[in-house]
Amino acid sequence: MTRLRRTVRQLVHSTSSYGLTCAIVLLLMGVLYLGTYQQRDLGLATVQARYFFSAFWWWRLGPIHVPLPGALTLLSMLALNLLCGGLLRIRWQARTAGIVIVHLGVLALLGSGLVSHLTGTNGYLKLFPGEQAAEYVSFRDFELVIGEPLGDGGMREFCVPESVLRHGTPAHAPGLPFTVRATRFLDSCVPQRARTADAREVVDGFYLAGTRARSGVPAVPGVYLEIVQAGRTVQRGMLWGRQRAPWTAEIDGSAWSFDLRPQVFDLPFTVRLESFTKETHPGVDTPRKFVSEVTRIAGDVRQNFHIAMNEPMRYGGFMLSQNSWGPQGAARGPYWSMLEVSSNPTDQWPKYACFVVAFGLLLHFGRKLIVYLERQRRRRTA
Repeated sequence: MTRLRRTVRQLVHSTSSYGLTCAIVLLLMGVLYLGTYQQRDLGLATVQARYFFSAFWWWRLGPIHVPLPGALTLLSMLALNLLCGGLLRIRWQARTAGIVIVHLGVLALLGSGLVSHLTGTNGYLKLFPGEQAAEYVSFRDFELVIGEPLGDGGMREFCVPESVLRHGTPAHAPGLPFTVRATRFLDSCVPQRARTADAREVVDGFYLAGTRARSGVPAVPGVYLEIVQAGRTVQRGMLWGRQRAPWTAEIDGSAWSFDLRPQVFDLPFTVRLESFTKETHPGVDTPRKFVSEVTRIAGDVRQNFHIAMNEPMRYGGFMLSQNSWGPQGAARGPYWSMLEVSSNPTDQWPKYACFVVAFGLLLHFGRKLIVYLERQRRRRTA
């Protein structure tokens, strides 16, 4: 027991050291710099996935690749460092109450980011004046949509999320007479015609060639699929995120469709765009301000909102903000408005966490000030 206690104490001591804190902060600064700098060449979505949403990323150093921690790993280490140093190792006394509260606030701030990353969604809603919608499209997440033809001319859809495709997990649902499995998933690619006999994974004379994401151009993923029935592969196909028509495969006498498209999320209310206006700077076409007047419809309840830059609409855990507009080259309207939609259960947590940190700092430095003033009073009266 003594040896175990000594080992735990040494582990807590190492995890809570100031040297580790400085190293984590310096690495975070490096990741932030690289992520900000490479947005010009790789684009925002690719940079977020590589540096900020990943546990590790690879740094090319000549002919070798060196693994380095991503922001997800570094922030987790920082949370553990604050937990051990600010709550377990620190002496719980009246004079350290402010420091403890500050550490709790920072931990709450990191926790809100983790919950937002795991459960939050982010997408867009594009509307012309007079149009309305109750769903939004993801910026970066895709899904496989399997369509089953119905006798009345309709279609029943089965959706397979991108995470299942990435891991190659066999996907099956009640009503599907087959199993679908992704044999390879590419984050950014473009279909090309196969010119040589040894090209990899050729389907109907085409294959998916990996591409490097560019600034302002969103990465388009692709996937190779196989359809398994009774333990054997009966069909192989290839899907691209920007293909014009779905892939159709005949299975058991029915024509099933397979499509790779951006993931669609439902809104608990309907958004109607009443009007969109934009103002440009004098003499140029650079927009100075663009505003969307929308109506939120939930049953018989209607509520008007004014959405502009830095003036979002918040309701029911969703935030709608002004993202863009178009068509960009049109001299006059009508214009469509693109609203960014974010679903974040921790939307207000950072604000409350900052309040906790501010209170802890006021408590700590206020006590320091009182002690200093009392010491000065004693010197003057001595």
